[in-house]
Amino acid sequence: MKEKWVDMIRSQRLAYWTVPSLFVLAMLFAFPLVPHAQTATKSVEAAVYAMELASGAPVEATFSPITGLATFVATKVGHPIPVPGPDGDSPEKICLAFFASYGAAFGISDNSQLQLNRLRGPDEVGMHHVRFQQSHNGVPVRAAELTVHLRGTSVITVQANTLLQKDLVDTIPSLTPAGATHSAQNLIVEKFGITDAALSTPSLEIFNIGIFNRTRTPTQLAWFIEATKPDLPLQELIWVDAQTGDILHHFSKIADALTRSIYLNQTTGTLARSEGQAATGDREVDLAYDYSGDTYYYFLNHHGRDSWDNKGSPLISVVRYANPQFCSEANAHGGGGTAWYCEGSIVDDIVGHEITHSILGFEGVSYVGETVPISEGYCWIFGETIDLTNSRGNDSPEMRWKGAEDIMGTPGFDMMNPTDVWQSKASFPGKVSDPETGCGNDDTNYFNFTILTHTYALMSDGGIYNGYTISGIGLDKAAKIHYRSMTTYLS
Repeated sequence: MKEKWVDMIRSQRLAYWTVPSLFVLAMLFAFPLVPHAQTATKSVEAAVYAMELASGAPVEATFSPITGLATFVATKVGHPIPVPGPDGDSPEKICLAFFASYGAAFGISDNSQLQLNRLRGPDEVGMHHVRFQQSHNGVPVRAAELTVHLRGTSVITVQANTLLQKDLVDTIPSLTPAGATHSAQNLIVEKFGITDAALSTPSLEIFNIGIFNRTRTPTQLAWFIEATKPDLPLQELIWVDAQTGDILHHFSKIADALTRSIYLNQTTGTLARSEGQAATGDREVDLAYDYSGDTYYYFLNHHGRDSWDNKGSPLISVVRYANPQFCSEANAHGGGGTAWYCEGSIVDDIVGHEITHSILGFEGVSYVGETVPISEGYCWIFGETIDLTNSRGNDSPEMRWKGAEDIMGTPGFDMMNPTDVWQSKASFPGKVSDPETGCGNDDTNYFNFTILTHTYALMSDGGIYNGYTISGIGLDKAAKIHYRSMTTYLS
């Protein structure tokens, strides 16, 4: 939970949010794909045109205003892009054959620039989803990914976020791994006052912060290091300039959600209750046990997911967490299968929220820039869904779609009517064009999560909004759509 919740809501420092590549949002709020945008280069246009010839129908495409490369390609229903090749070829080989023919659309001139990142499928609708990492001289480009969605040997859609070849850099570092570790250690000491953090072995990456925030910035060779400390919510991702030793960028892998009550108490760090043991009589311990169980069984029964990593790993809860740096409010923090709860923060939608952060982190979604409100939106979506389906807490009609209502009996926001003013004396955006939607840093971006949660509430229950009458499809179907988009289409 966000520790600056109260002050930031009161100041109404709301921020810019960009709709993710979820087709439901595009249709609902009328943000159509732009065919053949003027930002595309001639080679990109030629590759897209070649896809149309192969498909036998126009394809819709969006292009990066920074690079001119294609970022999303969607075929017409019934007109996928066939990929010739021997019968029985693996999805990876089919995708590589696709890029051999059309890679120029995405800045890929040779398949040696692609590293297989993830292969999933066939899924419940018979599709495979193959994710590649862009690389240069064998060095991965951070956050530069291409995901191909195919059925059989035909490509349906492609998502991409890549750099131009001319923007890639020399991959020989001047700084040694030991020098990079030293820079990272100094950062953790200066920023957090932590002297005994564990640092991962440095690995070379090509880094451009513009991939995260869609700005024109220089590309640099970097050493990547992750700093962790098991007894603290510390999972800091750090990039050190591989030539100078300067810190290029860093951010926390641990995500927050937040409420407004303030409780301070001391945690002992001892094991209070483990799987199968009887209730302890300690309200916070037992609520964390019950609500994490509710969350586990929700994802298992509705989406076939076995714990946060889909491998049955433990859900670890730390209650009465008392670090003053994080517990100036009744906050909670989640990531990597662990959730930390400050005094008074354990309610069902927040527990579901924090565990969803671990799911997003496992799926590779970073918590920086525009992914902050996107991540928060998905976490509130599934936190509220668990709240509405676990038969606990206040599920009265007037509290439907309210966030964190069981903390003080008053909701912090309304998913169905986000622009309504609640106790926080602030309203939230319901769509991108609302005046509450602005432009800012990660902290102010946070509050634009209500654009996504508003979409979900309307999709589930229906309503009249933005000049449209929306027929609801029900909570379960809406949840399945958003779960699929969260685990399959986000990158």
